[in-house]
Amino acid sequence: MLDRLQKRLMKQMEMIIGALDSLSARCLTLERGVLQFKGELPSKLVVETTALMRRVSECKRDLNALNQELKGDGSIERKLADLEYKIDHSMEGMYVSLDNEVQDLHAGTKDLAERNVRDESDFQEFVMGELKMVGRGVQLEEKARKKTDDEIVSAINVYSSALQNGLRSANLR
Repeated sequence: MLDRLQKRLMKQMEMIIGALDSLSARCLTLERGVLQFKGELPSKLVVETTALMRRVSECKRDLNALNQELKGDGSIERKLADLEYKIDHSMEGMYVSLDNEVQDLHAGTKDLAERNVRDESDFQEFVMGELKMVGRGVQLEEKARKKTDDEIVSAINVYSSALQNGLRSANLR
């Protein structure tokens, strides 16, 4: 029972501590707001505006320096012209290289096509030869079966003749 009472008291104390923390945070925010209202503490807007003004002045200074450099002795123009020449020269070399590779690919494709036609005709000749051999084998098999069939028919005739003779002689007795 004492344990239960202690747990209840602990829960209530935790709730009170949480409420006090929340109240303390709200009071601190209220105090800051009053100080900002009085002008003793700068507002968030004033701080951000000051930082933005500082950044704008830095950018303006950088642009002025860049403008002076561009208007200067023309070295930038010479550098740009030199860079453009180098790029054109390297692009021309790449174009020649690419053109050579395309020609090589065309030649390789043509060789593959010719090889494919040759391989196909060789394969057709092989298949035709195999078909002829199979045809000869079928003809030989047909002859062998006809011969076997004739021998079977002949054997059946001999057997039936012998059977008829045997039955006649059995009937005569």
